[in-house]
Amino acid sequence: MTVTVLPSSEPGDASAVGKLAGTLLSVAVAGMAEAGASGAGGGAVAAGIAEALITTAAGLLIALSAVIPQSIFNRWSDEIELEIQEANSEIVEFILTHH
Repeated sequence: MTVTVLPSSEPGDASAVGKLAGTLLSVAVAGMAEAGASGAGGGAVAAGIAEALITTAAGLLIALSAVIPQSIFNRWSDEIELEIQEANSEIVEFILTHH
């Protein structure tokens, strides 16, 4: 079984979501292997947990379709905000020097 430790990252970081989904899938695969090797009681529980982990990982992968555009939009809006601040500084400087 592979265990992945997520690095600290900003909320909404696509790489963190992808790594978490990969971790969930690897744990689910190990759970399915355990379900096949276990007796009836433990195997049913392990299979149910594995199914839940796969569903959770699929949900995280679907969430990436929202996280990636959000990241692009945030970067774009930060660039626009910087341009506005620079223009504001130029206007203030012009007014102060020509007043």
